[in-house]
Amino acid sequence: MKDKIGPPESVDISFAFESAGINVERSMIWKLCPCFQLKNFGQDEVIFRKGYQKTNSIVIIIEGNIKNKQTKKYIPIQKGEILFKEVLFGGAANGTVFVSNDLVADPDCLLLMCGVSELNKITGMTLKEYIRQCNIISSL
Repeated sequence: MKDKIGPPESVDISFAFESAGINVERSMIWKLCPCFQLKNFGQDEVIFRKGYQKTNSIVIIIEGNIKNKQTKKYIPIQKGEILFKEVLFGGAANGTVFVSNDLVADPDCLLLMCGVSELNKITGMTLKEYIRQCNIISSL
């Protein structure tokens, strides 16, 4: 029997977690898919407002760019990567926890987004506990 890949989003979610150094089993990716939403932001539409707490959501870049509205500088992130992964997976010591200026789409941006609280409900554990468990399982 062929191994099913799952919904299209599962490939993006799986790739993003692996790129962040987190090995998640395919069956768990399938469980996570329902909590992720595909969101499209138009030119200069605000994605995150100043003061947004970076640890509130897991955000995967599917297409497009994000820039700081005030400085006009682009956020250095590639397609398929998790936004704010240093803070999400490494804690506040790895960067500021809050967005310092509004972040906007340029020219537009397609994102897969999941609230960390939704992930907690599905997995029954905090994000840090979940990551630790994934890393333990992959090392066996």
